[in-house]
Amino acid sequence: MLKVNWLAAVTVAATAAFPPVTIAQGDCEAMPAGPRRTDCFILRARVQGLKSDIAAGTARQKKGAAKLESQTGTVSDPTPPGKRPAQ
Repeated sequence: MLKVNWLAAVTVAATAAFPPVTIAQGDCEAMPAGPRRTDCFILRARVQGLKSDIAAGTARQKKGAAKLESQTGTVSDPTPPGKRPAQ
């Protein structure tokens, strides 16, 4: 929950600090040197870090689900059995 609030705060700050075109393109290199360009690079790095955190969390969840499936012999896949690809 904390990361969602932090991300919202960063998004609001970035929207206020940069023109919408720059944020949409994410082209920090095209900006003139200065504090806005530095902030653009910092924001880009933070967003990439959050994406990495999300990917790591998803991988942990999948690992936990696989371990549970192997221990219980159940399948957590919500896809109906008739529509699952053959394994």
